[in-house]
Amino acid sequence: MATPINLYDIQSMRYKRSVTIEKPNSSLLPSSIHSVDPLLEIPANASAQRRAADTIQLAEKKNLQIYNISIDVQIRDDMYQKIESLRNEVKFNKDRIIKLKRSAKYAQNYLHKCIHNCVEFGSADAK
Repeated sequence: MATPINLYDIQSMRYKRSVTIEKPNSSLLPSSIHSVDPLLEIPANASAQRRAADTIQLAEKKNLQIYNISIDVQIRDDMYQKIESLRNEVKFNKDRIIKLKRSAKYAQNYLHKCIHNCVEFGSADAK
C-alpha cells in the first residue's frame, strides 16, 4: 500500500544559470513572411481572372517555399525585402485598378448592358 505524500512538503529545486541567455538580434533575423490576403470572390464565368488568381497563389506558395528553404540570413533578408517591395507594388496596382474601374463605370454607365445585349441577342454580328 502506498503512503500518501503531501505535495506541499516537497521542496522544489531551483537551478541557477551560470550561462546567460542571449536574445537574438532582431536586426539579423528577418520577419516571417505571411501569405497574402485571400482574393476576392471571382465570378464563375471569369476564366481569365480565375487563371490569374491561380497563378498568383501558385507564385505565392513558391515564394514561401524558397524563403523557408534558405538558411543564410543575408539571403533571407534580401528575399524578404524583395517580396515586400513586390507586394507593395501589387497593392498599389490593385488600388489603381479599383479607381479606374470606378471612373469607367461612371463614364460609360450602360456599357456592360450594351455588351451583354450584343452577345446575348447576336446583334454584334449585325454590327
